[in-house]
Amino acid sequence: PSGKMGDHPASCLRCSYCDLPLSTADSHEKMVSNLVKNKLIRSENVIKAMKSVDRKDFVNEKKRAYMDRAVLIGYGSQISAPHIHASGLELLATFARKGAHILDIGSGSGYISTCLARMGCSKVTGVEHVADLVKQSKQNISANHKELLETKQVKIICADARKLVGPEGCSFDAIHCGAVTTRSTVTITPSFLPSIRRN
Repeated sequence: PSGKMGDHPASCLRCSYCDLPLSTADSHEKMVSNLVKNKLIRSENVIKAMKSVDRKDFVNEKKRAYMDRAVLIGYGSQISAPHIHASGLELLATFARKGAHILDIGSGSGYISTCLARMGCSKVTGVEHVADLVKQSKQNISANHKELLETKQVKIICADARKLVGPEGCSFDAIHCGAVTTRSTVTITPSFLPSIRRN
């Protein structure tokens, strides 16, 4: 753990990579409560979403569900740590609203796509290049949020986001990228710039 204090409780253990406080708990409710206490989630829609979407539905190793660390989900992929998810969702808090369409690149387990929908997005499109992971993520979402898929509020597709070209007339209000690459730099955003709605 780092010795830096920043804007968070000094007593918290911290991530060795980003120095954010860790919010490990033994239940879903306590994990979210810790994220709030550690000031990692502040927006009402983020808190509401993280309370309604149980991380346990999106991990294979249930005993690690509420550990504030990344967990392998198969196919060489992992679900990010809760403090990373919290930070990303906070950045998207003002974009996740009724009428909004957000693109989730590297949707993996389906957790972030589900949270974005519960935050208020009218439509979330998750892009994942591993077909088996797309199937698994849909099963994860269906456990307690089946209606999101049935109403197409959340749509998970199998594609390579680096090559994906959105449908004619399609626009996004924001893009979340949870994908990783072995290259130090990879160009994704320019391909989508024409599809980002400018308000």
